[in-house]
Amino acid sequence: MKALVLRFSALGDVALLRPVLESVLAQNADLELVLCTRKPYFELFAGLERLEFYEFSPDKHRGLTGLSRLSKELSALGIERVLDLHGVLRTQVLCFFFRVKGLPCFSIDKQRALRREFLKSGRGKRPKLKHATERYADVFRKAGYVYRTESPEVAGKSFPRQGPIGFAPFASTPEKTWMEDYSVALTQKLLELGYRMAIFGSPDELNRFRSRMPEHEALEFSEPGKGLRAEIQSMKRLRGMIAMDSANLHLAALQGLPTLSIWGSTQPDAGFAPVGQGHRYIQIEESQLSCRPCSIFGNKPCARKDRACLLWIKPEQVAAEVVDLWPLNRVLSTEARLDSSPQNEI
Repeated sequence: MKALVLRFSALGDVALLRPVLESVLAQNADLELVLCTRKPYFELFAGLERLEFYEFSPDKHRGLTGLSRLSKELSALGIERVLDLHGVLRTQVLCFFFRVKGLPCFSIDKQRALRREFLKSGRGKRPKLKHATERYADVFRKAGYVYRTESPEVAGKSFPRQGPIGFAPFASTPEKTWMEDYSVALTQKLLELGYRMAIFGSPDELNRFRSRMPEHEALEFSEPGKGLRAEIQSMKRLRGMIAMDSANLHLAALQGLPTLSIWGSTQPDAGFAPVGQGHRYIQIEESQLSCRPCSIFGNKPCARKDRACLLWIKPEQVAAEVVDLWPLNRVLSTEARLDSSPQNEI
Protein backbone atom coordinates (compact mmCIF):
# COMPACT_ATOMS: atom_id res chain seq x y z
CA MET A 1 0.00 0.00 0.00
CA LYS A 2 1.49 3.34 -1.07
CA ALA A 3 0.21 6.79 -0.08
CA LEU A 4 1.26 10.26 -1.17
CA VAL A 5 1.86 13.01 1.40
CA LEU A 6 1.77 16.66 0.30
CA ARG A 7 3.45 19.38 2.39
CA PHE A 8 5.45 22.00 0.51
CA SER A 9 6.39 24.51 3.25
CA ALA A 10 7.25 26.10 5.65
CA LEU A 11 10.38 24.67 7.26
CA GLY A 12 8.99 24.50 10.81
CA ASP A 13 5.73 22.92 9.66
CA VAL A 14 7.57 20.38 7.51
CA ALA A 15 9.89 19.55 10.42
CA LEU A 16 6.84 18.74 12.57
CA LEU A 17 5.96 16.07 10.00
CA ARG A 18 9.00 14.01 11.00
CA PRO A 19 7.60 12.51 14.24
CA VAL A 20 4.21 11.96 12.59
CA LEU A 21 5.61 10.03 9.62
CA GLU A 22 7.89 8.11 11.97
CA SER A 23 4.89 7.05 14.04
CA VAL A 24 2.53 6.18 11.20
CA LEU A 25 5.18 4.03 9.49
CA ALA A 26 5.88 2.23 12.77
CA GLN A 27 2.19 1.54 13.33
CA ASN A 28 1.36 0.46 9.74
CA ALA A 29 3.90 -2.14 8.68
CA ASP A 30 2.51 -2.54 5.14
CA LEU A 31 2.47 1.20 4.38
CA GLU A 32 4.87 2.97 2.04
CA LEU A 33 4.88 6.76 1.78
CA VAL A 34 5.88 9.21 -0.92
CA LEU A 35 6.55 12.69 0.47
CA CYS A 36 6.25 15.53 -2.01
CA THR A 37 8.01 18.61 -0.68
CA ARG A 38 10.87 20.98 -1.51
CA LYS A 39 14.20 19.27 -2.06
CA PRO A 40 16.14 20.95 0.80
CA TYR A 41 13.60 19.49 3.25
CA PHE A 42 14.41 15.89 2.28
CA GLU A 43 17.21 15.94 4.85
CA LEU A 44 14.70 16.31 7.68
CA PHE A 45 13.53 12.74 7.10
CA ALA A 46 16.84 10.95 6.62
CA GLY A 47 16.86 7.42 8.01
CA LEU A 48 13.13 6.72 7.73
CA GLU A 49 12.45 3.43 5.97
CA ARG A 50 9.60 2.94 3.50
CA LEU A 51 9.68 6.65 2.69
CA GLU A 52 10.61 8.03 -0.71
CA PHE A 53 10.71 11.63 -1.88
CA TYR A 54 9.45 13.60 -4.82
CA GLU A 55 10.53 17.18 -5.34
CA PHE A 56 8.01 19.98 -5.56
CA SER A 57 9.55 22.86 -7.49
CA PRO A 58 7.73 26.24 -7.40
CA ASP A 59 9.25 27.08 -10.82
CA LYS A 60 8.75 23.75 -12.59
CA HIS A 61 5.28 23.20 -11.14
CA ARG A 62 3.95 26.73 -11.58
CA GLY A 63 0.29 27.35 -12.45
CA LEU A 64 -2.33 24.88 -13.61
CA THR A 65 -0.07 23.44 -16.31
CA GLY A 66 2.73 22.76 -13.85
CA LEU A 67 0.41 21.26 -11.25
CA SER A 68 -1.25 19.07 -13.87
CA ARG A 69 2.20 17.81 -14.88
CA LEU A 70 3.06 17.16 -11.24
CA SER A 71 -0.14 15.19 -10.68
CA LYS A 72 0.68 12.96 -13.66
CA GLU A 73 4.24 12.40 -12.43
CA LEU A 74 3.04 11.50 -8.94
CA SER A 75 0.23 9.25 -10.19
CA ALA A 76 2.81 7.21 -12.10
CA LEU A 77 4.42 6.22 -8.78
CA GLY A 78 1.61 3.76 -8.01
CA ILE A 79 0.01 5.73 -5.16
CA GLU A 80 -3.40 4.61 -3.89
CA ARG A 81 -4.33 7.52 -1.62
CA VAL A 82 -3.39 11.17 -1.26
CA LEU A 83 -2.97 12.99 2.06
CA ASP A 84 -2.96 16.77 1.75
CA LEU A 85 -1.25 18.04 4.91
CA HIS A 86 -0.88 21.57 3.58
CA GLY A 87 -4.39 22.69 2.64
CA VAL A 88 -3.40 25.54 0.31
CA LEU A 89 -4.62 26.37 -3.19
CA ARG A 90 -1.84 24.40 -4.89
CA THR A 91 -2.56 21.19 -2.98
CA GLN A 92 -6.31 21.67 -3.42
CA VAL A 93 -5.82 21.88 -7.19
CA LEU A 94 -3.64 18.76 -7.08
CA CYS A 95 -6.35 16.93 -5.13
CA PHE A 96 -8.86 17.89 -7.83
CA PHE A 97 -6.62 16.32 -10.48
CA PHE A 98 -6.14 13.19 -8.36
CA ARG A 99 -9.88 12.78 -7.76
CA VAL A 100 -10.51 13.04 -11.51
CA LYS A 101 -8.12 10.09 -11.84
CA GLY A 102 -10.12 8.19 -9.20
CA LEU A 103 -7.65 8.59 -6.34
CA PRO A 104 -9.14 9.42 -2.92
CA CYS A 105 -7.70 12.58 -1.32
CA PHE A 106 -7.86 13.41 2.40
CA SER A 107 -7.17 16.98 3.50
CA ILE A 108 -6.07 18.63 6.73
CA ASP A 109 -8.56 20.55 8.86
CA LYS A 110 -6.97 23.98 9.34
CA GLN A 111 -9.52 24.89 12.05
CA ARG A 112 -10.06 28.29 10.46
CA ALA A 113 -13.26 29.11 12.34
CA LEU A 114 -11.74 28.05 15.66
CA ARG A 115 -8.63 30.08 14.91
CA ARG A 116 -10.71 33.21 14.34
CA GLU A 117 -12.52 32.56 17.61
CA PHE A 118 -9.19 31.93 19.33
CA LEU A 119 -7.95 35.39 18.35
CA LYS A 120 -11.18 37.14 19.33
CA SER A 121 -11.76 35.42 22.67
CA GLY A 122 -10.12 36.46 25.92
CA ARG A 123 -7.94 34.31 28.11
CA GLY A 124 -9.85 31.41 29.67
CA LYS A 125 -12.53 31.56 26.97
CA ARG A 126 -10.52 30.45 23.98
CA PRO A 127 -11.34 27.22 22.15
CA LYS A 128 -8.67 24.53 22.34
CA LEU A 129 -6.70 24.30 19.12
CA LYS A 130 -5.07 21.03 18.16
CA HIS A 131 -1.31 20.86 17.87
CA ALA A 132 -0.03 20.73 14.29
CA THR A 133 1.17 17.14 14.76
CA GLU A 134 -2.30 16.06 15.90
CA ARG A 135 -3.94 17.71 12.89
CA TYR A 136 -1.51 15.82 10.65
CA ALA A 137 -2.35 12.61 12.51
CA ASP A 138 -6.08 13.20 11.96
CA VAL A 139 -5.57 13.07 8.20
CA PHE A 140 -3.93 9.65 8.44
CA ARG A 141 -6.83 8.46 10.59
CA LYS A 142 -9.36 9.77 8.05
CA ALA A 143 -7.49 7.87 5.37
CA GLY A 144 -7.94 4.65 7.36
CA TYR A 145 -4.46 4.20 8.82
CA VAL A 146 -3.74 3.21 12.40
CA TYR A 147 -2.42 6.15 14.41
CA ARG A 148 -2.16 6.31 18.19
CA THR A 149 -1.33 9.74 19.57
CA GLU A 150 0.46 8.28 22.58
CA SER A 151 3.23 7.03 20.31
CA PRO A 152 6.59 8.10 21.79
CA GLU A 153 7.71 9.53 18.45
CA VAL A 154 5.01 12.21 18.60
CA ALA A 155 5.80 12.95 22.25
CA GLY A 156 9.37 13.83 21.27
CA LYS A 157 12.69 12.51 22.51
CA SER A 158 14.20 13.69 25.76
CA PHE A 159 17.63 12.87 27.19
CA PRO A 160 20.53 14.72 28.85
CA ARG A 161 22.63 17.14 26.80
CA GLN A 162 25.97 18.86 27.18
CA GLY A 163 27.68 21.66 25.33
CA PRO A 164 26.98 25.30 24.45
CA ILE A 165 23.67 27.10 24.77
CA GLY A 166 22.14 27.56 21.33
CA PHE A 167 20.54 30.87 20.42
CA ALA A 168 18.38 31.35 17.31
CA PRO A 169 17.39 35.04 17.52
CA PHE A 170 15.62 35.21 14.16
CA ALA A 171 12.17 34.27 12.82
CA SER A 172 10.26 34.50 9.57
CA THR A 173 8.45 37.78 10.38
CA PRO A 174 9.29 40.93 12.39
CA GLU A 175 6.34 40.25 14.69
CA LYS A 176 8.00 37.02 15.82
CA THR A 177 11.58 38.35 15.96
CA TRP A 178 13.02 39.85 19.13
CA MET A 179 14.75 43.22 18.83
CA GLU A 180 18.28 42.79 17.49
CA ASP A 181 19.73 45.07 20.18
CA TYR A 182 18.17 42.79 22.81
CA SER A 183 19.58 39.65 21.18
CA VAL A 184 23.07 41.14 21.09
CA ALA A 185 22.75 42.29 24.72
CA LEU A 186 21.58 38.84 25.86
CA THR A 187 24.47 37.12 24.10
CA GLN A 188 27.00 39.50 25.64
CA LYS A 189 25.48 39.04 29.10
CA LEU A 190 25.55 35.24 28.92
CA LEU A 191 29.14 35.26 27.67
CA GLU A 192 30.10 37.52 30.60
CA LEU A 193 28.45 35.07 32.99
CA GLY A 194 30.60 32.24 31.63
CA TYR A 195 28.28 30.48 29.18
CA ARG A 196 29.38 29.16 25.81
CA MET A 197 27.07 30.29 23.03
CA ALA A 198 26.26 28.99 19.54
CA ILE A 199 24.26 31.27 17.24
CA PHE A 200 21.90 29.84 14.59
CA GLY A 201 20.37 31.53 11.56
CA SER A 202 20.66 32.02 7.81
CA PRO A 203 23.97 33.18 6.30
CA ASP A 204 22.74 36.78 5.98
CA GLU A 205 21.35 36.81 9.51
CA LEU A 206 24.54 35.38 10.97
CA ASN A 207 26.73 37.85 9.10
CA ARG A 208 24.69 40.75 10.43
CA PHE A 209 24.79 39.38 13.97
CA ARG A 210 28.51 38.60 13.78
CA SER A 211 29.25 42.18 12.72
CA ARG A 212 27.81 43.41 16.03
CA MET A 213 29.64 40.97 18.27
CA PRO A 214 33.34 41.14 19.20
CA GLU A 215 35.23 37.88 18.77
CA HIS A 216 35.01 35.64 21.82
CA GLU A 217 36.47 32.17 22.38
CA ALA A 218 33.15 30.97 23.84
CA LEU A 219 31.07 32.26 20.90
CA GLU A 220 30.52 30.20 17.76
CA PHE A 221 28.23 30.33 14.76
CA SER A 222 26.40 27.58 12.88
CA GLU A 223 27.16 26.84 9.25
CA PRO A 224 23.77 26.80 7.49
CA GLY A 225 25.38 26.53 4.05
CA LYS A 226 26.18 22.87 4.76
CA GLY A 227 22.51 21.89 4.75
CA LEU A 228 19.79 20.97 7.21
CA ARG A 229 21.34 17.69 8.32
CA ALA A 230 24.55 19.45 9.31
CA GLU A 231 22.52 22.11 11.13
CA ILE A 232 20.57 19.43 12.99
CA GLN A 233 23.73 17.55 13.88
CA SER A 234 25.25 20.69 15.36
CA MET A 235 22.21 21.02 17.63
CA LYS A 236 22.89 17.59 19.08
CA ARG A 237 25.87 19.04 20.96
CA LEU A 238 23.82 21.76 22.72
CA ARG A 239 22.66 21.86 26.33
CA GLY A 240 19.54 23.72 25.27
CA MET A 241 18.18 26.25 22.79
CA ILE A 242 16.91 29.81 23.13
CA ALA A 243 14.69 30.63 20.17
CA MET A 244 11.79 32.62 18.81
CA ASP A 245 8.61 31.04 17.44
CA SER A 246 10.60 29.67 14.52
CA ALA A 247 11.77 26.60 12.63
CA ASN A 248 14.91 26.39 14.77
CA LEU A 249 12.72 26.05 17.86
CA HIS A 250 11.05 22.96 16.37
CA LEU A 251 14.29 21.50 15.03
CA ALA A 252 15.86 21.77 18.48
CA ALA A 253 12.82 20.28 20.24
CA LEU A 254 12.84 17.32 17.86
CA GLN A 255 16.37 16.53 19.08
CA GLY A 256 15.04 16.30 22.62
CA LEU A 257 16.61 19.61 23.62
CA PRO A 258 15.02 21.68 26.38
CA THR A 259 14.10 25.05 24.91
CA LEU A 260 13.44 28.56 26.12
CA SER A 261 11.32 30.40 23.57
CA ILE A 262 10.32 34.04 23.24
CA TRP A 263 6.81 34.67 21.89
CA GLY A 264 5.58 37.97 20.49
CA SER A 265 2.46 38.26 18.36
CA THR A 266 1.85 34.49 18.40
CA GLN A 267 1.13 32.08 21.21
CA PRO A 268 2.13 28.44 21.81
CA ASP A 269 -1.47 27.49 22.62
CA ALA A 270 -2.39 28.14 18.98
CA GLY A 271 -1.05 24.69 18.06
CA PHE A 272 2.61 25.37 17.37
CA ALA A 273 4.30 24.68 20.70
CA PRO A 274 7.52 22.63 20.48
CA VAL A 275 6.99 18.88 20.85
CA GLY A 276 8.27 16.93 23.82
CA GLN A 277 9.10 17.92 27.37
CA GLY A 278 11.33 20.50 29.07
CA HIS A 279 10.14 23.62 27.26
CA ARG A 280 9.63 27.04 28.81
CA TYR A 281 7.97 30.10 27.27
CA ILE A 282 8.56 33.81 27.82
CA GLN A 283 5.64 35.99 26.77
CA ILE A 284 3.79 39.09 27.91
CA GLU A 285 0.60 38.15 29.75
CA GLU A 286 -2.66 39.28 28.19
CA SER A 287 -3.57 41.06 31.40
CA GLN A 288 -0.71 43.42 30.53
CA LEU A 289 -1.22 43.49 26.76
CA SER A 290 -4.75 42.62 25.64
CA CYS A 291 -3.90 42.58 21.91
CA ARG A 292 -1.90 39.35 22.33
CA PRO A 293 -2.05 37.15 20.35
CA CYS A 294 -2.85 39.22 17.26
CA SER A 295 -2.36 36.42 14.73
CA ILE A 296 -1.86 32.67 14.44
CA PHE A 297 1.22 32.77 12.21
CA GLY A 298 2.77 36.12 13.14
CA ASN A 299 2.15 37.57 9.67
CA LYS A 300 -0.07 40.48 10.75
CA PRO A 301 1.63 43.89 11.23
CA CYS A 302 1.56 45.26 14.76
CA ALA A 303 -1.47 47.52 15.22
CA ARG A 304 0.35 49.43 17.98
CA LYS A 305 3.38 50.02 15.70
CA ASP A 306 5.80 49.35 18.57
CA ARG A 307 5.76 45.52 18.86
CA ALA A 308 5.27 45.88 22.61
CA CYS A 309 4.81 42.12 22.96
CA LEU A 310 8.53 41.79 22.18
CA LEU A 311 9.79 45.19 23.31
CA TRP A 312 8.63 44.58 26.89
CA ILE A 313 10.63 41.33 27.18
CA LYS A 314 14.04 42.50 28.39
CA PRO A 315 17.41 40.74 28.01
CA GLU A 316 17.81 40.64 31.80
CA GLN A 317 14.59 38.65 32.13
CA VAL A 318 15.68 36.10 29.53
CA ALA A 319 19.16 35.83 31.09
CA ALA A 320 17.58 35.04 34.47
CA GLU A 321 15.52 32.25 32.88
CA VAL A 322 18.66 30.83 31.24
CA VAL A 323 20.50 30.74 34.58
CA ASP A 324 17.51 29.00 36.16
CA LEU A 325 17.22 26.41 33.40
CA TRP A 326 20.94 25.79 32.87
CA PRO A 327 22.76 26.78 36.10
CA LEU A 328 26.26 28.15 35.77
CA ASN A 329 27.79 25.48 37.99
CA ARG A 330 26.94 22.94 35.27
CA VAL A 331 28.39 24.93 32.36
CA LEU A 332 31.09 22.87 30.65
CA SER A 333 34.52 24.02 29.56
CA THR A 334 35.41 24.70 25.94
CA GLU A 335 36.41 21.19 24.91
CA ALA A 336 33.19 20.37 22.97
CA ARG A 337 32.85 22.60 19.92
CA LEU A 338 29.93 22.28 17.52
CA ASP A 339 30.32 19.26 15.28
CA SER A 340 28.48 19.97 12.05
CA SER A 341 29.21 16.65 10.31
CA PRO A 342 25.92 15.29 8.91
CA GLN A 343 24.19 12.22 10.33
CA ASN A 344 21.33 10.12 9.00
CA GLU A 345 18.88 10.72 11.81
CA ILE A 346 17.11 13.90 12.77
